[in-house]
Amino acid sequence: MPPPSLPVNLITTTMPANQVVTTMPADPREPEGRKLAHIGRTTVDICVGKEDYREFFSVHDTLLASRSEFFTRAMNGRWKESKERLINLPEDSPAVFSLYMHHLYTSKLATAPNEGTPDSGSEHYTLAQLYVFAEKIQDSKCKNDIVDAMVAHTFEGPRLRWPGTRTINTIYRGTAGPCTARRFLVDIHAVERGSAWCANHHREEYPAEFIWDVITRMSERKPPSHSRIVLSYTGSRYHEVIGDEPDQGEKLDDGSLLGLSDDGDTSS
Repeated sequence: MPPPSLPVNLITTTMPANQVVTTMPADPREPEGRKLAHIGRTTVDICVGKEDYREFFSVHDTLLASRSEFFTRAMNGRWKESKERLINLPEDSPAVFSLYMHHLYTSKLATAPNEGTPDSGSEHYTLAQLYVFAEKIQDSKCKNDIVDAMVAHTFEGPRLRWPGTRTINTIYRGTAGPCTARRFLVDIHAVERGSAWCANHHREEYPAEFIWDVITRMSERKPPSHSRIVLSYTGSRYHEVIGDEPDQGEKLDDGSLLGLSDDGDTSS
């Protein structure tokens, strides 16, 4: 006897002994409160770069303003940009802004290599460039996600993937002072590389301020009570607090709340 007819939108698989297993398709629905109306219905044009290296991007202004204090001020009605619906960023990179725009709409960072493509070794540097841009436009969510990505990329292989000199110089030259990315770079060098690196590495390739920060961070740590210091890096310890979120992020005047876990660590 043939199996009963099934709705055409169901996937069926015939099993031995005429058993039919029915698999429901993935449900594409989601709560109506998540519809994209929150991004706004009007856009603003953003011109990034200059001369032959310019690109124009159209971005929903409501979404942009919800994430960036810089763009909120640029569109608040008192600036020329708000009337012309055009914002010029001549000193910035179209490639970096394209990464930012992807994150703005998806909350994902398109920096990992494509499947089957070897790692070029430049992901830390790309993330650093994007962090500097996010710092400029005051987007804390983007900065938090970038530091999470830096932590993940550093520890994702069998050996640590060290942020290189380009990455460190980009962060230190592109930020005005203490920030979450600087803190992570200092922690990873102070704890994982330690005094031997500080004494023997090519220090002239690094910003003097970075070397000083690493030395200061090492001096804050108590002597280890065992041969191996257990260190836990968790992204939220490098996060800036956004709005009314619980106080779980950055406090630059208290090293115990930023970067290093209390579990098994000998930080002061």
